[in-house]
Amino acid sequence: MATTDTRARTLPTDTTGLPADDATERRAGGTLPRIDAVTIGLVIVVLLLGGVALEAFRGTGAVMAHIDHLRDQDVALLDTLHDLRSRDLETERLVGQYLTRGDADRAALLTEIVGLLGASRDDRQRLGDLAHPADRVAIDAASAAGSRVAEVHSSALRLAGEGSPGEAAALFFADGTAATEAYRAGLEELLVAQGAEVQSQFDGVRQETDTARVLVSSVLLVVILLLVLVGRMNRRQRRQAQQRSAERDAFSADQAMRGRMHSAFEMSLTENAALETARDAVRQELPGWRAELLMADSSAAHLHRVATTHPDATEPSCAVATPMDCPAIRRGAALCFDDADAYDTCPQLRGRDLTGGTAVCSPVKVMGKSVGILHSIAPTPPASNHLQRLEAIVQTSGDRVGVLRAFATTRTQAERDPLTGLLNRRSLEDAVGGLAAQDVPYSVAFCDLDHFKRINDTHGHAAGDRALRQFGRVLDSTFRPGDLVGRWGGEEFVIVLAETSPEEAADAVERVRSSLAMALLVGDTPSFTVSAGIAGPTDDFETAVARADAALLEAKRRGRDRVLRHDALVDAEPAG
Repeated sequence: MATTDTRARTLPTDTTGLPADDATERRAGGTLPRIDAVTIGLVIVVLLLGGVALEAFRGTGAVMAHIDHLRDQDVALLDTLHDLRSRDLETERLVGQYLTRGDADRAALLTEIVGLLGASRDDRQRLGDLAHPADRVAIDAASAAGSRVAEVHSSALRLAGEGSPGEAAALFFADGTAATEAYRAGLEELLVAQGAEVQSQFDGVRQETDTARVLVSSVLLVVILLLVLVGRMNRRQRRQAQQRSAERDAFSADQAMRGRMHSAFEMSLTENAALETARDAVRQELPGWRAELLMADSSAAHLHRVATTHPDATEPSCAVATPMDCPAIRRGAALCFDDADAYDTCPQLRGRDLTGGTAVCSPVKVMGKSVGILHSIAPTPPASNHLQRLEAIVQTSGDRVGVLRAFATTRTQAERDPLTGLLNRRSLEDAVGGLAAQDVPYSVAFCDLDHFKRINDTHGHAAGDRALRQFGRVLDSTFRPGDLVGRWGGEEFVIVLAETSPEEAADAVERVRSSLAMALLVGDTPSFTVSAGIAGPTDDFETAVARADAALLEAKRRGRDRVLRHDALVDAEPAG
């Protein structure tokens, strides 16, 4: 499998440290109201439904208007024509019977005929009232023809009543037939025209109804499609909201984890404690992972294992010996390897069992420089949040080690003499204050390089600096770790030996003189000697230093290159 650079992925964040969406809302001064697609879709649906209802209302109104028109005028006109034709036929039949029957039956027939003629006259009047302007001429003509037929019938009835049945019959069958045919032709024409008009009106109603149906169906189809679209968008928004919620939860968990981690590392006051905290963080934040931490030594030439999550494991550790032998350190980026036998896998992993797991090599950077490697093996291919946790551990531990090293450097610069590396005068006095607080007795040795000005004048100040450094190294290597060794100033040095008698302190300084003589046999440092004064325990440090200085001055007066105790000088003074 291919080797890939792996970096923990984090949520897009603004300068507030929040996810981008939340940061935008926070800058606006609170949670911003959002008009989402679902709301917009619902508004559109409501508007479309309102439009459908309006159009349906309009369409219904138009249909009802046509129906009212048909009922009030066109259908009524057609019905009147049918009624008129039926009455006229019945009148013609009764008139014919009247003319051919005897006198006994004529009275009843005449009454009925007169009623029919009056009804026909009313129907013709009604036709005039219901007629369209376009049909006015035809209806007037039909009404005139009807009036003519009524006149013929009336004349025939009058002649028959006057005793002239022959003339009545002739008038009825001659003029009446011609007038009736013309009248019937006009009525038939009106019936056909009015039937066509009614059919046209019904066709118009049907067309408007179909148009309304098509419009409503189209809008309803659009509404259905829009509802489907809104539903999909709603589901998408819910998924996005769930994803954002999961991202926020992951972000919160990551921030909480980083907060715990920073708190833990802040409580680590030494570099070893910080590295152990990194080990414990791997154990708790990445359970099941096996990890070891390798750090470079002071020379930055070798790597050593300083912490491991499984100290009793039989699995071999990473065998990388130097920082430059580690590909992750050289690249300055984390590397993941899934197959220990792949040709592009780190050579240090060859032969390791990575079945089902993944090796992750994360460089530990201190002040921008890779000085270590956290080699971990995940039991399964790691998820992105696991890699984020691992990166947080590596980054935070490197930052803490860098802070501790910087603090140690600063403290050393503040406490140590820059030339010799020994305690400076202030640090020496502070350390002695600690001994006094614990009532620890001590002796003081005050040393001074003999003829130091002559060394500077003869060999130069660089030679003088070499002499001071050489003497500082001899002091540091001769005395015990608990003894306080410091440069008092110039070529003067003070040593505080805890729980040491003046005699023992003098012996220790004598060893210094011997070691110095041996050290000066090699190198280019000019030869020099040292004089020293010793003072035993006193009530305060200043008194002890003054007495040791007095003994030093006496040693100088007696010829230098010697050690004198202040108590011996006091004992040697003559009485009185």
